[in-house]
Amino acid sequence: MTSATLPSQLGFKASHPENLKYLLGYLSERGVPCWIELLFLGLQGSQQLYSSLLRPLLLKHHARLDRVVDGTRNEMVSVLWLYLFAKH
Repeated sequence: MTSATLPSQLGFKASHPENLKYLLGYLSERGVPCWIELLFLGLQGSQQLYSSLLRPLLLKHHARLDRVVDGTRNEMVSVLWLYLFAKH
């Protein structure tokens, strides 16, 4: 089993934009799942996460999400229609 390399072990400076991207990626990959697990451990975590974070976000952007889904569906239908029924 290998140990994870910490950003501080790589000797980077957080002021450099590429290093900042790496740090944020590292935190999102390692830190966020641990935070969620600790925060919602044994408290019906998925329901708590949905009701406190995801549901309000979906309700707030409901109309925009519908437009995106409808636009994507319409584009897919037109592409498939051209692919299946256009004469080559």
